[in-house]
Amino acid sequence: MNMSANSKKSNTFRFGISLAALLAAAGLVACTNSQPQSQQQEDQHLQQQAEKATEQVKADAKVAAAEAKVATANAGRQLKDIAKGVRQGLHNGSDNAGSDSASGNTGAGDGKPSAGRIDINSASQDELAALPGVSSSKAQEIINARPYGSSHDLVAKGVMSESRYERIARRITAR
Repeated sequence: MNMSANSKKSNTFRFGISLAALLAAAGLVACTNSQPQSQQQEDQHLQQQAEKATEQVKADAKVAAAEAKVATANAGRQLKDIAKGVRQGLHNGSDNAGSDSASGNTGAGDGKPSAGRIDINSASQDELAALPGVSSSKAQEIINARPYGSSHDLVAKGVMSESRYERIARRITAR
C-alpha cells in the first residue's frame, strides 16, 4: 500500500514536470520576437510545442498506469495472504476451542476424525512415526498402550509427556 502512495507522488511529480514544460514552451513561443514571423508560423510553432508536451504527458501517464497496475497486483496478493492467514488462524483456533477437539472428536457425532488427523487407535507404526517428535519406538509404545478413549490418554497412560503431546495434539484423534 505504501508503494501505491509512492506511485501517486511520482505520477503527480511527472505530471507537474510535463505541465511546466508545456507552459515553458508556450512562454518561449510568446517571448521569442527576435525574428519576425507571421502569425501562422507562430501558431504552428506553438502547436508543435504543445504536441511534444502532450506526448510526454501521455508517455508519463502510461508509465504511471503500469506502476499502478503493479501496485494493485501487489496489494491484491497481500490481501489474499492476509485472508489466508485469518482463515488458518480461525481453523487452528477451532481445533483448541472445546472439549470435543481436545479429546480428538469432531463434535459432529459421526465418529470421524477431523480432516488430516491420525487416529491413534488404528494408525500404523509408520503413520505414528511420521508425527513430529515421535520415533519408531515411541510409535510402538503408542500401539502397545491401545485403546485410547481420547487422544490425551497418551499422557494419562504415561506413553508421552504433556509437552510432547502438545506438539502433536492438533494432528491426532482417538475414535
